[in-house]
Amino acid sequence: MVDSELFEIAAHLDLIERNSALRGFATESHYRQVAEALKRSQTITELNAGRILDNYGEYHPSPSFLDILQEYNVSVTVGTDSHTPEALTDRVPHVAGWFEEKGIAPTELPV
Repeated sequence: MVDSELFEIAAHLDLIERNSALRGFATESHYRQVAEALKRSQTITELNAGRILDNYGEYHPSPSFLDILQEYNVSVTVGTDSHTPEALTDRVPHVAGWFEEKGIAPTELPV
């Protein structure tokens, strides 16, 4: 998908992590393959905050995948996955804190 250059943004790269029965099947090798493809590509990945405030409590991609993406200097943009104004208000501070903690800025997309 990434190599096709058909998409500007790749979201939910580790969607299987959302399902507790499938969580953990993706390996570091899988993550590195995707990171290598993204590094070669103009496709930007999304930091998705849709599950940060629920029982899963993590961003997508998962923390270990995000670490690998950072290692490969892969660009990351933000998606709050907010379906209501209240969800947006609740998630934005968490996302801003994540970028501050990592010492990086989100990639801004041309509009």
